[in-house]
Amino acid sequence: MDAKQKARLKSKKGKSILRNQRARLASPKTWEYSDNFFKDVLRHAVPERTGEVNDLLKKHGINITPDNAENSMRFCVDLNTHEITISTGPLPRLWGHAYAYLQFYQCMDEAKRIDPLARSFPAGYGVFPQAIEILKWAMIGDAKARLKKEAGDLGPQEYPDGLSLPFDPSNKDPTHKVAGDLAMMALGYMMLHEIAHLELNHSAVTDEVSIEQEREADEWAAKFFLDNSCEYAKQHRHESLKVEQKRLLGLTIGFLWMLHFEVHMGVGNHQTHPPAYDRLPNVLNKLDFDGLDAAWSMAATILPMHYQARYGMVEEYGGFDDFPECYQHYADLLSKQPK
Repeated sequence: MDAKQKARLKSKKGKSILRNQRARLASPKTWEYSDNFFKDVLRHAVPERTGEVNDLLKKHGINITPDNAENSMRFCVDLNTHEITISTGPLPRLWGHAYAYLQFYQCMDEAKRIDPLARSFPAGYGVFPQAIEILKWAMIGDAKARLKKEAGDLGPQEYPDGLSLPFDPSNKDPTHKVAGDLAMMALGYMMLHEIAHLELNHSAVTDEVSIEQEREADEWAAKFFLDNSCEYAKQHRHESLKVEQKRLLGLTIGFLWMLHFEVHMGVGNHQTHPPAYDRLPNVLNKLDFDGLDAAWSMAATILPMHYQARYGMVEEYGGFDDFPECYQHYADLLSKQPK
């Protein structure tokens, strides 16, 4: 076999490996997770509180069960059995949202440093074709799972050629790695939210009581997630602000991921959970951390992006004084859309 033949064979093997990886990503059934995997994600999200996490898991007899069913969208706790169920199919798509949101947020943040009233990215940044394609792939998959549609109804779900693969440990791009960290932070926060229901002795109810319980669980999880972040930073010689920002951005991405369903598929009539556009500010407004500005900046970048993609450009009233005001303006607009 000559050098050219070997090169062709190597190229074919490489393409075959990539095809297999994309096939696995397109089929949630092939994502094999375990109770220990999810508990490790939880401990990694708050490493300084590993002992407390272990105590909570033991105290409530919690098992974390992966749901590998195709198009499953379950992130919930059974208040009787204390079993937390996590759907595995959405996880690579959650990474896709984190990857795109991180790039959009970083560039819009830079634009607003130059001009506080900026509504577009600075010249020279481009439009991030890879981030856009990955986000489109993630949103199509999310819509299929939420609407229980077949692939033919919403277009192909095969992962696009030539793009970064979710959670790929061989990818050395810093944005890729940070996106993975933020997606796992978001997942860790979601699991803490479910644990909060058990720790706060919540019951299975509907209407206003359930909605208030969800808000309580959001707040408990956020405090547990963030309260000791400065201690962790000092122990490991990290900057406290960067640790806070990373956790706050992970938390924010989790809520923005839930919120994009409301923008593109309707807010709906909420009988058990508050709308996501209300949950995020409810949490952020009760926190007092230096990194909050980063969370609000991301929220004020991503919600308008989704809203304008769905409903068109919005006439704004002379700009906004700060990121929370911008976010709330679009949340108010969303709340008025048909259910």
